[in-house]
Amino acid sequence: MTQMQLNAELLRNMSIIAEDEMEFTREEFSSRIEEARKQPGKQFASVEELDQYIQGL
Repeated sequence: MTQMQLNAELLRNMSIIAEDEMEFTREEFSSRIEEARKQPGKQFASVEELDQYIQGL
């Protein structure tokens, strides 16, 4: 899976969560994305490694 595909999947999942838990305005959602972009990034060698990281949260 490419980085672009992972980002698209992440944003899709975030929008589903946002709909389920609470309603965000476009501005609130955008500001949260911008805040997340300021955080240090992580890289994973495989989908399995990513899955292990997520399961550990």
